[in-house]
Amino acid sequence: MWDSQVQTLAGLGTVMAPDLPGFGKEPMTARPSLDDWAKKLSARLRSDGVDKAVVAGCSMGGYTALALLRVDPSLLAGIALVDSRLTADTPIVAAARGGTIGQIERTGTAFLVENTTLSLGPTARKNPDVIERVRTMVSDGNSAGLIAAYRAIGSRPDMSAAVSASDVPLAIIAGTDDVVVPIAEMRELAGAIPRARLTEVPGAGHFSPLESPEVVSDALRSFWESVG
Repeated sequence: MWDSQVQTLAGLGTVMAPDLPGFGKEPMTARPSLDDWAKKLSARLRSDGVDKAVVAGCSMGGYTALALLRVDPSLLAGIALVDSRLTADTPIVAAARGGTIGQIERTGTAFLVENTTLSLGPTARKNPDVIERVRTMVSDGNSAGLIAAYRAIGSRPDMSAAVSASDVPLAIIAGTDDVVVPIAEMRELAGAIPRARLTEVPGAGHFSPLESPEVVSDALRSFWESVG
């Protein structure tokens, strides 16, 4: 997901895009939580000598970035929340997530490829390169990893109060055509947190780093430079 940003931002300093357990090449762990993932990320950064980091995450990655506020807040120089919300699942979303888990258990992950491409914005859905990257991204996740991810996301707490009480700089990057986390919700969030800076990504859906890499890279560069 972050290949373009890793290349574009490399001149600013050290840029890392780690896999989460169950995705890519990172081994699966038993029933992980967002806090488990955040602890792994913190341990990796600390072992590499990183004392402060700007952490950006899209969707599930955003929820992992927010979990660092619980497990290692002193690490955070800033959070870039990309196509992610602060609130917990509503009962309707929780039920839908449970249905997805059941379908993965019954039929495997193939159906998720089509479902995920429907989360793209209208321009990206016509771009064969983006479609292929999304297909690869989803296919790289194994059933156990995807089920664990859905469960971890579904059990996340509401982080609104924690983020409001924190002084960690916050960037909100949101696709204007995101059907999963609507832009109206992101505008409301940005308006409620005075220190937050909102970047709207025109025409992008739920995976704006893939769909509009230049816009997202520019937003991350500006945010990184602003927090020093």
